[in-house]
Amino acid sequence: DGAERGQDIDDLALSAPHLSSSAPAVEYTVVVPTYMRWQPVKILSRKRCFKDFDTPFILAHTLAFLDSQLIPRERVMLFVAD
Repeated sequence: DGAERGQDIDDLALSAPHLSSSAPAVEYTVVVPTYMRWQPVKILSRKRCFKDFDTPFILAHTLAFLDSQLIPRERVMLFVAD
């Protein structure tokens, strides 16, 4: 759970289906296209909080979101395609 990963999780987040269900786990992979996501987040996002960030969008936004949702990193696959 989030406490084991060193994160504070609010009660609403703990009610997410992948954390609260007693159903058997289902194998899944989250597939993330990398096309253009290595550009700085300040270019790809209009959020003010990113206006001065040079961090790649995929790290600051996409992968950070998956991490905040406690999606295990071994379940995430990045792919490159033209």
